[in-house]
Amino acid sequence: MFIKIILSIILFSLIILFDAAKDVLRDRYDNSFFDKHPNLFPRKFWYVLMSWKNKWEVDENNNIKLDEKGNRIPKKWFGLIDIPDAFTDGWHLIKFFLWIALISMLAINLPLFGFTLNFIILSIIYLFLWWIFYNKLFLCGKQ
Repeated sequence: MFIKIILSIILFSLIILFDAAKDVLRDRYDNSFFDKHPNLFPRKFWYVLMSWKNKWEVDENNNIKLDEKGNRIPKKWFGLIDIPDAFTDGWHLIKFFLWIALISMLAINLPLFGFTLNFIILSIIYLFLWWIFYNKLFLCGKQ
């Protein structure tokens, strides 16, 4: 029981840390730790006004390529699958770590199954609901 409490406090603190980092990257990058340490945090990956382009194919003029329907063309891993957002820029990487910490904290404390099964079930529920909200509720028209 004591271990669960300590792990939950650590994970909760990490969630807050990651959330604050996301907000700084989005809102205050120029005054941030990330901007002051460019060798550790390259601007092209961490600065959201630049890094959002990392997910998309670009032409020789650095303009994002569009397919025949006018949708942006995502970069592919080995030409096969879209590169997951978590690996295209710092904001999404931190969001990924926040998500792992949140699901882990829930999985540790839910009395349903063991940690691993709780983690898998919660991850599937999260991803499914996120997809529904993102694609069906909030998006209108072209993506």
